[in-house]
Amino acid sequence: FLQFLYGDGFRLVPLTMLHQTAELSDAVGRALAQTVAGRNVLLVATTDLSHHEPLPVAARMDQVCIDHIAAMDPEGLLQAVKEQQISICGAGPVAAVLKAARQLGAARCEILQYSTSGDILRDGRPGVGYVSARILKGRATGQVSSEPSAGESDSGQVER
Repeated sequence: FLQFLYGDGFRLVPLTMLHQTAELSDAVGRALAQTVAGRNVLLVATTDLSHHEPLPVAARMDQVCIDHIAAMDPEGLLQAVKEQQISICGAGPVAAVLKAARQLGAARCEILQYSTSGDILRDGRPGVGYVSARILKGRATGQVSSEPSAGESDSGQVER
């Protein structure tokens, strides 16, 4: 869909992380911030949340991750995933993008939507959790909102 939105001028540079240690996520975040500083880019981190846990357990695990993402706390996210054995598969890339965004001047993250595959299947079986969020430049409010503040774009991009 990004190619459709941005047309022929759109370029994608995929980055995957096999080893998702705090040290590597930190290094990737710093490298991303240095590489994209001053450019018009959109950083996207994608991951599933919990995998195939009973729904109450999945909701609790997912909320731990969501809370750290909303707080723009990459260190806390990685620590919680490790200590609580949360089955999120892309905590490292999420932490790296959170770190890069902070270094580029982002101040807040808004959770836009949380759901699970169980919300679609409606059969009560364990599924996979998903969250969408956007990171914005501006003052940290601690509130979840779907409206950008003055000077921010609707796209969720950190604007300079």
